[in-house]
Amino acid sequence: GEVCCDVGHGAKTEIKARVQPAGEGRGAVLRGAGDTRWPFAVETALGWGLLVPLAYFVGVFLERGLTGAWLAALLHILILAAMLFLRFRSNAWQKIRI
Repeated sequence: GEVCCDVGHGAKTEIKARVQPAGEGRGAVLRGAGDTRWPFAVETALGWGLLVPLAYFVGVFLERGLTGAWLAALLHILILAAMLFLRFRSNAWQKIRI
């Protein structure tokens, strides 16, 4: 069947390319400052606890296919970026001894 929100492969790649740096940049900054455990734990928990089940639910159960999986990935990236930003703003990374 046809999915109403399918905007084509190129648009999906563009969405990911525009949104992903927001999360990746903060994670790289934290890791570079020596804060490696917290970003790893958050990325792992969100990946397995949110992205995988949500992509399956939307893509398979709700029959939205790859579009649903991409929407789940977009939500995952936005939440990850927000959490990494909050960690950065908390200045907790400054207290880590290297």
